[in-house]
Amino acid sequence: VYNKKYFTDLLEKLVLPLKEHYSEECANLYLGHTGAAFEDRTIPMQGFSRVLWGLVPLWAGGENIEDFSEIYTKGLSAGTNPNSKEYWGGFRNYDQKFVEIAAIAYGLLLAPDKLWEPLDDSAKKNLADFLLLSNSYEVSDNNWRLFPVLVNLALKSLSQPYDQHLIDFGLELSLIHISEPTRRTPIS
Repeated sequence: VYNKKYFTDLLEKLVLPLKEHYSEECANLYLGHTGAAFEDRTIPMQGFSRVLWGLVPLWAGGENIEDFSEIYTKGLSAGTNPNSKEYWGGFRNYDQKFVEIAAIAYGLLLAPDKLWEPLDDSAKKNLADFLLLSNSYEVSDNNWRLFPVLVNLALKSLSQPYDQHLIDFGLELSLIHISEPTRRTPIS
């Protein structure tokens, strides 16, 4: 039977073995060598953030898996703290990190009680500043235009500074692509 318990148990089987692979401050998840074609510093951040696509719906549904909300608040604190040895660093145009912060923004939107509220004021400021910094860089003219939408909606939902223009622009481009399915070239 495919019910909430089935999917919770399945996710638990997938994520519990990962616990031993998080870095000391939990901002990075090391899963070995990958074929990723972006800078090495981003690969363990990708490991960290991609797990959120499973954990966030679980948290939003009122469930938890042992230690994972603590792992993620600790990791967000370290990954966005410029003074941490596990700081994820800044951004550059067309950075892979835009994909990863979309998962973080998704978590902040749906499970702020797990990813935002437990943070102290300094960690909240670092996280908000880190996400806001991404607005200063270009993203690819494709589905990546939705990543700033998620980031800025998350910031807005947390009463943090955000860029309404990037929300509107990303949504407008998405509507154009939906309404004109034959138009799949970048929009300038």
